[in-house]
Amino acid sequence: MLVEFLARLFGSAQGAGENTAPQFVRLAHPVSDRPDRPAKFGRRSNWLAVRADDPQAVVDALGLEDVQASNWASGLKMTQEMSAAGFGKLAINPAAFVASVIDGWVAVTTRHLGPVDELSVVEVEEVLEQLSANFGEAQYFGGFPGAGYIAWYRARDGKLTRGLTYVGQGDGFLDNFGETTPEEIELGFGDLTGREPEEMQDLTPAEDDHLRVAELWSFNPDQLEDREDLNKSTGLLGYFPEG
Repeated sequence: MLVEFLARLFGSAQGAGENTAPQFVRLAHPVSDRPDRPAKFGRRSNWLAVRADDPQAVVDALGLEDVQASNWASGLKMTQEMSAAGFGKLAINPAAFVASVIDGWVAVTTRHLGPVDELSVVEVEEVLEQLSANFGEAQYFGGFPGAGYIAWYRARDGKLTRGLTYVGQGDGFLDNFGETTPEEIELGFGDLTGREPEEMQDLTPAEDDHLRVAELWSFNPDQLEDREDLNKSTGLLGYFPEG
């Protein structure tokens, strides 16, 4: 459901229409392993939240390669910038920063969510189901204000239970899967269970709604810099394999 939009968002809409293989482009920024304070993210990024107490286990489950220790500043810089292979080409930034444990969750920030097969990005649903089969629960959140894009998904015990995607730049709602959660009801979204995306075009989510849901489902990464209970730490920086 998300694969077509994610391919456009994380790569190049122009390049996605060409019969060329995607290019993996690793950014060349230096990486520091000096512990630092957690930095906020989330308003213009996408991330996974995995219920786990061991970041290395999450790295192994995702199959990341060339893994090294990285602090927050280095890891976020490496993952939040777009790779660029020139106009008309599909470029994939394969970096993923796996953060230290926060409130019982391991966050993974990345522009890419799995091995690339031709011109498509592995679907979020598949990644969440695989992770939740290993760890019990996994979530996905995305935000890209320039495209009016927000999304939140949750899987438990290997099965997707909830998902919503909205793209304000002409597409509207693309997905509304599963039963509306109590947290969404609490936030005032109303009961969206069973409504088809084309029947929801009268609704316009705010660009930070995915952060509000994240705060109740796991934690809000946009608030990390304000939390005095979090100490300096390092995470792990790795790369999704090509193909």
